[in-house]
Amino acid sequence: MTANIPQVHRSAQLYFPDGDVVLRAAASDGVQLFRVHKFLLKHHSMAFSDMFHAENGSSSETYDGVPVVDMPGDRAEDLALLLSYLYNPSRLSFKRFDPDKALEISGVVRLADKYLLEPLRNHLVQQIASDWPTTLEEWDIRDAEIQATRKAAFAQKTTKLSRIIPEPVAAIIFAQEFGCTQILPAAFYQLAQINFKDAWEGLDKEVPPWHAQWANGTPAARWSLLEKDNLVRCLHGFQWIDDIRPIEFRLLSEKCWPNKEWADQNDYDVIEQRSKCYAYLCELVKVVWGKVERRNPLQLLLDCLDYEKYPELSKERFPEGLCEHCRESLPTEIARERRGVWGRLPMYFKLK
Repeated sequence: MTANIPQVHRSAQLYFPDGDVVLRAAASDGVQLFRVHKFLLKHHSMAFSDMFHAENGSSSETYDGVPVVDMPGDRAEDLALLLSYLYNPSRLSFKRFDPDKALEISGVVRLADKYLLEPLRNHLVQQIASDWPTTLEEWDIRDAEIQATRKAAFAQKTTKLSRIIPEPVAAIIFAQEFGCTQILPAAFYQLAQINFKDAWEGLDKEVPPWHAQWANGTPAARWSLLEKDNLVRCLHGFQWIDDIRPIEFRLLSEKCWPNKEWADQNDYDVIEQRSKCYAYLCELVKVVWGKVERRNPLQLLLDCLDYEKYPELSKERFPEGLCEHCRESLPTEIARERRGVWGRLPMYFKLK
């Protein structure tokens, strides 16, 4: 019979000798006890004040000389984070880009809602939101940082990229439950770049030594957590992104703007004779969009700016290259195309 009695543990950090109430919550390994101060909890939360008022005199159970209050439905791990915030708000911080963060703090955000602790709720939601860009400029900065991290993970056989960058599925679920929906376009777009076969559950599987370096630099996602509505959003968004391809003559400078009548012709030789720059840009888009890595049009558009590095666009094939006007205007046109892609992400993924 005694084997079924749950083990009782006092919290190492939140059991104060002068506390005047013990909160009892279920933990993964038994029961956790927190000896805390009523006045502090009541000061921060009307919900706690009402709870203690209702409990006053209704229970004769004590522990260590003070009343015991059960916390039904509250996980001890979540309650510990909540109490830690009330005692020392500055200590409740989390590692940036932690892929498990959204899952780990979801429970305590629910407790913050339950006990009407809006400052705590806002603090925790911001911990997740700050890992995700909401503008194209922020995306570019973060993407450059992640690409540098990817190179480091690729060079180190012991570091897995997925363990040190945000994981999009957990972030999507968190954002939808707790209202930080501004991060959804970036999270879905990052998810679009992850292969479905690269599942989170396979991160800890052993791989051959020759494969380990590549696997370490490949991101994974918690695909199995996606429910029907989000899977539909993925299918819809992935199809849109797969179909994105810039219209070549829109990349031309005004000086080289083609006559629409001949620009729509399919005869490449005719187009090349009419406009050297148009032919060059057609080949550029063909080369860049022919890469193995797809479903990242924001990066592919940037790659168009490195046109001189592609052998297919050599001086032998295109002696004149782009004219001066097109060289000067191409960065502006590429930036316009990228802003358009970013602005349409909510539509692609049916977020509006």
